[in-house]
Amino acid sequence: MMDFKKMAAAFAAGGAILAAGAAYSLNHKKQQNPYVHSGQGQRAFISGSTLSALSAAALLIREYNFRGENIHLLDCDGLFDGDACEAAGAELFVHAQGFDCFWDLLRSIPSQQKKGASLKDDIILSAQELSGSRCRVLMRNGEQIVLPERRLDRAQRRLLNRLMMEEEKQLRGKSVEDWFADDDSFVETDFWRLCASLYRIKESSSVSVLRALLCARSEQMMHLDTMEDWMQLPADPGTALIQPLITYLKGYGVQFHLNSEIMDIQFSDTRVLQARVLHMRSAHHVERIELNADDLCIVTLGERTALAQKGDLHQIEAPRQEPAYPFWNRLAARRQEFAVDAVDPAEAAEGFFTVKMREGVLADALPAHAGLISFPDSNWGISLCVAPRSAQEEGVVIWGSALYPDACGDYVRRRMNECSGKDIVSELAHHLHNEERLDEIIRDLEDAKVMILPYAQGAKISRQPHILDQPDAFTGNLAVLSPYHYRSEPWLEQEVHDARDAVRTLMDQQAGSRDAEGTLLQLGSAVQMLRRY
Repeated sequence: MMDFKKMAAAFAAGGAILAAGAAYSLNHKKQQNPYVHSGQGQRAFISGSTLSALSAAALLIREYNFRGENIHLLDCDGLFDGDACEAAGAELFVHAQGFDCFWDLLRSIPSQQKKGASLKDDIILSAQELSGSRCRVLMRNGEQIVLPERRLDRAQRRLLNRLMMEEEKQLRGKSVEDWFADDDSFVETDFWRLCASLYRIKESSSVSVLRALLCARSEQMMHLDTMEDWMQLPADPGTALIQPLITYLKGYGVQFHLNSEIMDIQFSDTRVLQARVLHMRSAHHVERIELNADDLCIVTLGERTALAQKGDLHQIEAPRQEPAYPFWNRLAARRQEFAVDAVDPAEAAEGFFTVKMREGVLADALPAHAGLISFPDSNWGISLCVAPRSAQEEGVVIWGSALYPDACGDYVRRRMNECSGKDIVSELAHHLHNEERLDEIIRDLEDAKVMILPYAQGAKISRQPHILDQPDAFTGNLAVLSPYHYRSEPWLEQEVHDARDAVRTLMDQQAGSRDAEGTLLQLGSAVQMLRRY
């Protein structure tokens, strides 16, 4: 007679083996496919190394109680690249007004420094408040300009007032220089110089950008010369902003997939943008992700850092000769909704640099109590500022930008995208009329980073996929993030605003907010503002 105790033990052992085998099979599957569904709740796949992508994930968690482990951030390597973060976040000034989406997001992210506080509190605490008559400086021929000097005339004000009243559709394809074609002197006014260098817009930029600034940002622009109510952020957005957001998301289990990118999307055979399959390329293999009906897909089309050139104190990389946005172009070839306009890198490019140096000649040559210093005479369109520092820090960190890096330097007779950090400092020394002490200035240098972004701007086109003009197209599961959306907001605000629109579009199934046309009160404020200049 068989021993029932032994039989039970045998069955138990067999069951354990089967369970172990099943567990191994499941774990093996997870290792092979990192995107396997947990089985609970809808998933969200978000692509891009942008503040917008991080913001979208944070808003899904905060506003819709989305499960963090079901959020997958793809192609996010640039988020962990300090240099890329610094260039992508090359906006070091924020205002108390008009940054509503940005401040709203930061208030919900826990502080990295103080219990019970928020990231908004951290940023405001570390920011340097700008105020004073010499806070905004234009340098012409080595001389500081008392502003405003080159004022708007009556005809120029009339053109600006007419611009605010113009219908948006009438401005498509027109640049600032097109609008002021009969008045070459507009771009020589201090109003334009201040506006262009702070908001980083060019003569070739869409005139709609200037219109949106006038309609919705007049309160900010009222004090372009003194920068009243503006704050200067630390020169390291990676540490100050990006890293706290990553920490917050990881705390909720959000999955960051490095060395991965979306190669293609298969859509359902319908008019709506219903993504059905994502084709992913990882480090060593290709993945096919089948999307459920309620899964979300948020894709970044056109990152500002595409084909970026990096440089240091001694050299800079050669420009990369390859298509900028292969994924976007691949989609556009099959779906007319994603059609894109060609961008001329010479018009769309921007340059950025960070220089660390000991106290010395160049630091002493910079205007005291200056927020943003711009050089209207510079072929590169240079603006710079001295980064705030703590009492423990030694030396000086200078952050700078250049609107025209493809132009030949005034003194270093090369394009900025061919120059090292030393070359850029040499150019600065000449603009500050300290070229005779250049050897001393070079000796003071400790480090430098240079970043050229060939596609930082959309130039005079909006670069906006047509799907964004069709609210009824948003009945599917796909939304788009893009730095080239047709909206004129400072970069930090635009990134978070984009994320909010994408998330609400998918979760609430209604189109995001469009550009403000300007209320009568705003237009009145703009008219008052223009009188100052």
